[in-house]
Amino acid sequence: MNPQRGGYGRWRALWLLSVLLLVLAARAEDAKPLRFEQEGATARFAAVLSAVQASPAPALIGIDAWNAWVEQHRPGIEQSATHAEFARRLNELFHATGQSHFEYETDEEFGYWHLLSAFYRTPDTHVEHVGLFPQQIDGRWYVRGILEGSSAEKLDLRVGDELVSVNGQAYSPVKAFAGLSGRQVPLVVRRAPGSEHTITVAPVRESLADAVDRAMDRSVAFIPHQGGFFAYAHIWMMLGDGREYQELLAIQDKVDGLILDFRDGVGGTPMHGRQFLLGKDEGNSPPDGRGGSESRSTLDGSESRSTPSGSESRSTLGGSQGRSTLKTWTKPVVILIADGTRSAKELLVHDAREAGRAVLVGTPTPGHVTAVGGMPRIGADAVLILPGFRFALEGKPTQPDVLVERDLRHAAGRDPQLDRAVEVLGQLVRQRKGPTGP
Repeated sequence: MNPQRGGYGRWRALWLLSVLLLVLAARAEDAKPLRFEQEGATARFAAVLSAVQASPAPALIGIDAWNAWVEQHRPGIEQSATHAEFARRLNELFHATGQSHFEYETDEEFGYWHLLSAFYRTPDTHVEHVGLFPQQIDGRWYVRGILEGSSAEKLDLRVGDELVSVNGQAYSPVKAFAGLSGRQVPLVVRRAPGSEHTITVAPVRESLADAVDRAMDRSVAFIPHQGGFFAYAHIWMMLGDGREYQELLAIQDKVDGLILDFRDGVGGTPMHGRQFLLGKDEGNSPPDGRGGSESRSTLDGSESRSTPSGSESRSTLGGSQGRSTLKTWTKPVVILIADGTRSAKELLVHDAREAGRAVLVGTPTPGHVTAVGGMPRIGADAVLILPGFRFALEGKPTQPDVLVERDLRHAAGRDPQLDRAVEVLGQLVRQRKGPTGP
């Protein structure tokens, strides 16, 4: 054997291997999801249409009608200069069809991070935040909700505060806190027109779904009322194992009734809620709660809530209290509803009212009752929510039994819907107890 020939052969094999690795690396780089700025509006729209065509959406809308809507909106969508403009024009197309659960969310929107973290639960869905659910009204940002247990709840922030700026930059739901995790930064809010003050906040980087899970645990509270107590829980989403319901069952004998707040967050599945309110066992009972006791002084930043023992701790399932053997709530219930009460929440509140198990207080739900048919990620910076199959309630808003409007702007923590819910629940409790005297 010629040693020089053998050496050349090894060198040539290594060279070919190196070329192959470079080609594979280049292809992998090409296959990496692109951001909108790299891809452009025309290519991004083509990717969206491909995902839509592979879903039930065209059949739900009507194929001819869908194609007509696409061609009507195509010029404006493909001429979009920014991702924000593209998203706005694309969502105009989706909304024009009248089909719910048909939405394009970008990574500059709070909803993108909440949805991704709720359904994917991967490290790349973590985002910096302080525990606020924002809402834009007439071009201005306001606090719509405050996650219980978050840094925002511990500060002088209230629902209805206008969000002006963060660290000297105009407020935006995601960009405002990007890269600021672990730092103390100034947040300027406007509680009333012309009145601004600065609050120091400390953003954290985490999964919003984890933050919401924690908030539901810590939202369980006691509301004093005429010598007794009502229980309160904020059901931000219905994608967990139902521990929040088990926690409420554990304190049922300490209260006269219950207020469930379904006004914000995302849907999920009504399974555990059906068992809790209607006694319909559609799955395994949830496991024990996390146990322990957490301090909680306020419900919405404006009114103190205390426990029957006089302390400000929340009762939990587990620890020294043990596990409740109850599966269904049997005392009076009032449910708070609004335009944020969607999907599985709408199914549950409708069924609870029809079964005579709850009185609904607030404003009408949106009638968005179609199952999610998919949630593909589009490029590196967007997610597409696709409709699956329709329930009978699709397009039929659930009306409240007691209509109470709520103007969020500069509300300073005032919540007329919750106040009215307390009054209604008091009436239900008195009716249940019957006459107590002459």
